[in-house]
Amino acid sequence: MALHEAGHAVIARHFGKNICDVCLYEVEGLYHGKTTASLPQQQELITESESVIVLAGFAAEQHYNPKGFIFDKDFLKSGCKKYASDRKSLDKLLQKLCESEIVNNPDDDCILDRAAAPLFDEAKRLVATPSHWRAIESLAEKLCVSLHVTGKIAMETIDVIFLTDNETVGKEESAGRQAAELTQHAP
Repeated sequence: MALHEAGHAVIARHFGKNICDVCLYEVEGLYHGKTTASLPQQQELITESESVIVLAGFAAEQHYNPKGFIFDKDFLKSGCKKYASDRKSLDKLLQKLCESEIVNNPDDDCILDRAAAPLFDEAKRLVATPSHWRAIESLAEKLCVSLHVTGKIAMETIDVIFLTDNETVGKEESAGRQAAELTQHAP
């Protein structure tokens, strides 16, 4: 779960968001997490960048353990409580992203699955970037120790690694456009 939340935070930072808080908490023997970040500067990029950020948690888990975590259409529809919040957020974002296609094709129940696939591919690509993966591991390690990392510490942890690797924080506009292009070219 620490890698999952760190994945959200690092990719949110990649998109130029300020991280407010990253935490893990236990409910009925299961660990859950929450990452809070600021909204994007440009409203039209909210759907694409937010979708990639939500999917980055799953991508981080899959990157760490490719055989232990499978992200597919069945996962999105499953009743698993562990990821209910992310699945609900993703469903809302995909509904918004695909609203015109849904109106024009009301009987096509695979629209959201097709939209999610290229966005998940983008999340996997971003998570696998060496500087991003190092930042995810570093932030996850801090979460495992304290279960709570303030936004300031999270951003410092991420930014130091990004700056060391000459990556700039705030690629929101270009990355948002890339995500939009991916969804437009989805089959």
